[in-house]
Amino acid sequence: VLLGDPFVIQLSIFYVGTTALITGLPGFTFGEQVQLLRDQALAMAFSGGCLTATLGASHLIADDINNMIPLIMTRPVSSSALVFGKWTGITGVLAVITGIATVSCLWGTRIIYFQDFIEMLGIVAYFLTIIACLLFMALRHYLFRGAFVWQTNIAILISLSLFFTLINFWGYNGKIPSDYGYLVKWNTVYAYLFLFFALMIFSAIICFFSFFCGPSSLMAIAMIVFLIGLFARYFITKIPIQDIQRIFYVFIPDWQNYWIADILNRELEISSQMILYSFINSFVQSVIFLIAGVWVFRKRELSGKF
Repeated sequence: VLLGDPFVIQLSIFYVGTTALITGLPGFTFGEQVQLLRDQALAMAFSGGCLTATLGASHLIADDINNMIPLIMTRPVSSSALVFGKWTGITGVLAVITGIATVSCLWGTRIIYFQDFIEMLGIVAYFLTIIACLLFMALRHYLFRGAFVWQTNIAILISLSLFFTLINFWGYNGKIPSDYGYLVKWNTVYAYLFLFFALMIFSAIICFFSFFCGPSSLMAIAMIVFLIGLFARYFITKIPIQDIQRIFYVFIPDWQNYWIADILNRELEISSQMILYSFINSFVQSVIFLIAGVWVFRKRELSGKF
């Protein structure tokens, strides 16, 4: 349902177009053009993901709390299945749009491999891919009807990934490559993976609040959660007792843990242990807020406030 929302396809096209715009902007980067692109594209992806999670929770939970959800609960559906199912759906949409943002940024790192030049083959293939995808899906919808928005979102991700994989068999402007994909900063994938972990936590927190907050107040709460995560580390580190610091880190999100662009810019490697630890941390923190959401939902259901 959320993947079929027009906002999601608008955001997907916005990611693709804005990444190309950032890639093509002239500037004095002093050889750090990839760093500039990556930082701006990651910030855009995280902000867009948080907005998507907020609108998704508002649409799927806050709006339905007095409409579809009471009807669903007349069936043999457990509260935990509903809460975790809603979160899983929102997280799935975040995975799709984060994947689109990832491939777009990877393509951008190829296009600006050289500081003073833009690779024409890469930029032409990039725009032709997205235009061909949209035209094909529009023609398909015109001929066969059916769903358009959610299928187009999936098609954008698949087409960008497929043609990006193919174009890396060629080097700069179609030359024979010395190595597959040598123009691409492949470690950018790690940055978006960690960003997705942060979005998992954010969506779980927003799902928790959406069970007792209306759609109008949910956006304000989302902004507060976003800002708390940005400055959490600064304030928690001011606490003199480390054990208390650890307790705060369990319940308070810290987006700095998942921003690894600076690590990549220093050309440091990301270990599998670091990825596993970050995933476990984000998953456990998400589950904590979702369990709290189940408790709130059951309490509201028993009190008859649907």
